[in-house]
Amino acid sequence: MAIMIKSEISIQKSVGSVQLELKAPIVLIGGNSGTGKTYFVELIKAGIDTGQLQNIIVLDHTNTEVFRNKLSSSKNNLVIVDNADTILFDNGIYNAKYFDNDSSNQYLIFIHQQGTYKSKQAKTGEFVRGKDGIIRIQYDDF
Repeated sequence: MAIMIKSEISIQKSVGSVQLELKAPIVLIGGNSGTGKTYFVELIKAGIDTGQLQNIIVLDHTNTEVFRNKLSSSKNNLVIVDNADTILFDNGIYNAKYFDNDSSNQYLIFIHQQGTYKSKQAKTGEFVRGKDGIIRIQYDDF
């Protein structure tokens, strides 16, 4: 069973702010291209590089060759997977059982097709920009 590592991620940049409340050990963010998923991942990577964010691993198109190694050696991290529809499938992960059975990490997974990785532990949602300009997750069950 995936575990909770972080309940919130906040990033403040000159171009905007992101405040994400993570309500489950596995959070699936869906949406079409251009809805901000990859933009958010780039903000996260910048936060990791500057030391602003810790205990986060990002898996995206830039590091698919080390995907399984990073997952198998990861402990007590929030693992963010961008473009999961492609990356997970290409790495032999066809459903959420892999994440459900991981008792060492939390997951934030960006997908295009909402029904792709169903999990009893997962909450699903999408990014929304509030009137205050801050990007948040709007969960499907609220």
